Amino acid sequence: MDAKRLIASVGSPLTLAVSAAGGATFLLSGLWWVLPLTACAAAIVSATQYRSEPAGEDLRGPYASRERALLSQVARIEQTLAVSKGPIRTCLEEVPKQLEDMRGKVRSLLARQARIDAFVAEVQPQDAQAALARLERSRSAARTEDARAKYAAALQNKGAEIEAREDLRAQSERIAAELTEMESALASTLIKIVSMEDLQGEAVRESGEGISLRLGDVLSAVGALEEALAQIADPRQRRARI
Repeated sequence: MDAKRLIASVGSPLTLAVSAAGGATFLLSGLWWVLPLTACAAAIVSATQYRSEPAGEDLRGPYASRERALLSQVARIEQTLAVSKGPIRTCLEEVPKQLEDMRGKVRSLLARQARIDAFVAEVQPQDAQAALARLERSRSAARTEDARAKYAAALQNKGAEIEAREDLRAQSERIAAELTEMESALASTLIKIVSMEDLQGEAVRESGEGISLRLGDVLSAVGALEEALAQIADPRQRRARI
């Protein structure tokens, strides 16, 4: 067990946010059972963060900020659900597992996006096009058939590299769009759970089904994206080829 990662998980802003939210709820409501529920929720968040954070691949900059924002939403939903009425928790029994799945997918998607963006940033599109133009001029100026053939091969390779980088940019955009959709789904989920407190009977069940279905649709879309990304070489592998 990595002690540093464990300490970082226990003392992470997300774990502290869950604990603070639970403490505030206890002070406002006076319900003693909120405290053990908060402790359990904080422990689950810490354990999940420890498991989902691969050693040596820390997210940095905007990617780390994006992860914190999304996981903060997940934690708020978990905390709100933990202090909700029994019938609400029963209707939303699938949601904790869905949130756990989302937590892992956020990290994997952002890690992939960070690698993609770092790779494509190595060469700006205008620089690649300028290099392509230079190769074209060199081929046209070549005096021997052998030299022209070599320049032609270099042109083909450069064109393939440019196309590959454009494909990677499209991947990054798809990941960003999927994360935005996930963020929207989490925000609406939190609002709906809070609104369920005023519902009764069948209305609670219907609202709960709608929440689970919405989160399930988002997870399915992310799964499809992950499957598509799995068919494409990782940027680190592309770097070795180009």
